Amino acid sequence: MGNTVFYNNLNENASRIGWRDIFSEYRKKHDKKDLEYALAAGTALNTASEENMLQKWKKPWVFYPMLKAGLAFILFLYLSYFVMKMMGIGIPFAIEGMVIIFPPLVMPVVIMVFFWELNIPKNVSVFSLFGIWLAGGVASLVVTMLFAKIVPDEWPPCFSAPAMEEPGKLIVAMLVMFVVGRKMKIYGITGFVIGAAVGAGFAAFESAQYAFNAAQSISEATDGHMIAIVAEYSMSRDVLHSQLLRMLTATGGHVFYCAPYIAELARHTKNNRITVGSFLNVDFIGAFLISCLLHGLWDVGFITLPFKAVFKLFVWAQGLRILRKCLNQVVQIGAVASGGGALMHGAAVDDDYADHVVHVERPEEKQKPLAVPEKLSNAEIPDSIKVSCSAGEFMGVSWHLCPGQELLVGRDSSCGVHFSASAKGVSGRHCIIRHTQFGWTVKDLGSTYGTFVSGNQKVLPNTEVKIGKGDTISLGGNENVLLID
Repeated sequence: MGNTVFYNNLNENASRIGWRDIFSEYRKKHDKKDLEYALAAGTALNTASEENMLQKWKKPWVFYPMLKAGLAFILFLYLSYFVMKMMGIGIPFAIEGMVIIFPPLVMPVVIMVFFWELNIPKNVSVFSLFGIWLAGGVASLVVTMLFAKIVPDEWPPCFSAPAMEEPGKLIVAMLVMFVVGRKMKIYGITGFVIGAAVGAGFAAFESAQYAFNAAQSISEATDGHMIAIVAEYSMSRDVLHSQLLRMLTATGGHVFYCAPYIAELARHTKNNRITVGSFLNVDFIGAFLISCLLHGLWDVGFITLPFKAVFKLFVWAQGLRILRKCLNQVVQIGAVASGGGALMHGAAVDDDYADHVVHVERPEEKQKPLAVPEKLSNAEIPDSIKVSCSAGEFMGVSWHLCPGQELLVGRDSSCGVHFSASAKGVSGRHCIIRHTQFGWTVKDLGSTYGTFVSGNQKVLPNTEVKIGKGDTISLGGNENVLLID
């Protein structure tokens, strides 16, 4: 399913979208440039405004080579471990540690990256993602331990685990949303990514804690030091099996518990802030209670592993239900911002992160052709203006605009003023100059370094400022400046 059909189904009836549609491109061939483009999401090299985010987004695929590499490394670790053990070679403690810590870490991280790739607004960088994973995982584990002091000891795990862990993850994810919300707009899918990162971090450090506790119990049982005992006798077979099992069951664990209710919380923020109404919203309350219920059922002692495997289907169904609503939200926003063109030409298949971006022609662009250099059009038309480059790459070049025309400025090949990839301060689709009911205006398209009118008036992202004769438009600084005449 191409992005155009995918977007239209999300916009008209999101229930049509299934996991098959979302996973449809993960096995397609991708090259190094595709990887660079994907990993540059959320950075100055690959930003997306609401107007062009649907054209810039690609379906998830990076998670798949990560999964294959992770599983291959686990296989290598286990083979090395057992070969050394059979040959009587002393097993280094570092390998012991990786064998028990690495397996349960792989699957949550892969799922986290998968959801990060679903982030259509592309407003979270991979660096921020793993920062949230690390800090959020540690912090949520600490908060959970504080809740453990409150929850009665006599409660069975099916009640105590969700009562301690889900509120802990919720509090930390809220703090993360508060911090990132000061720098970017929060959508439901942004909350989904944040929740997935906190959940994946919690799963990783919880598994490490279980392994540490198991190793400590071995040490206490033999009345020796933990490191010495592990190095001498090798890790318990039960610990190895337990960590491998945690890797397999992580496909529907803490990532899927946390992400849905954080997504609902983010979807119901007001002016980018979490309010009382966000908490009292029935969508958030329902998602949080369902996650607690699913978490509790997993910890019921008498439910066997085969039944727990079937139980994972319900966890994924809950995740898909919330994910559809989050994707529908951003598709509707992107469709409105692009004038509906994104729903007609929404698949940007061959984008490269810097200098090779497919031009997506919107319906209004057919009626409002891009301006051409002045030497090709010198007609004197009322309300027409001349845009000249007074500093920068195009210094001395000018464009003549008439009402009904618009001039797109940026590094993308779709721009009428098409700067090179090395143009300092200029984003892919930086700003647009056009005639409106208020006269000629300049609109910032979510540029990284900003658009400034006459040197000091900053144009807020996705807002328009009226311009007139003598005004200058600075693109991120004073190196590239346009003059209105």
